[in-house]
Amino acid sequence: MTAQHQPNNLHRLVSELWTLMDLPASSFGSLTERDVPRSSGTYIVYEGADPLYAGSSGRGQRGLQWRLIGNHKRGVGQDTFRRKLGTRTGLSGRQLSAYIRTHCCVRWRQLSLRDAELLEHFAIAVLNPPLNG
Repeated sequence: MTAQHQPNNLHRLVSELWTLMDLPASSFGSLTERDVPRSSGTYIVYEGADPLYAGSSGRGQRGLQWRLIGNHKRGVGQDTFRRKLGTRTGLSGRQLSAYIRTHCCVRWRQLSLRDAELLEHFAIAVLNPPLNG
């Protein structure tokens, strides 16, 4: 059994996911750059109380701040979340941005890039968010 697949790692991932899901949710409508760090991490986007999408990000210009504010909230650059939500809702551009600001919230957790990617994949497997499928 490799170190990556030992039971302790599973317990750690379960604990990390619970911690992430217990954090207060932030509405995209009120979310600003000051609220979100530039570090790497994992996040879950919710529509109401339901997990809609799970993702992770690197750090610096590709950190949580860029991903959540630039990509998801404002629609800058390539964004799988917005593309899939647009297909689901039939919205695009400013209308999609308005939908995200009024209907979606997010929880995130700062983690190392490696841990962020592991937790992202674990969250997708456990929660099965519809936009990750």
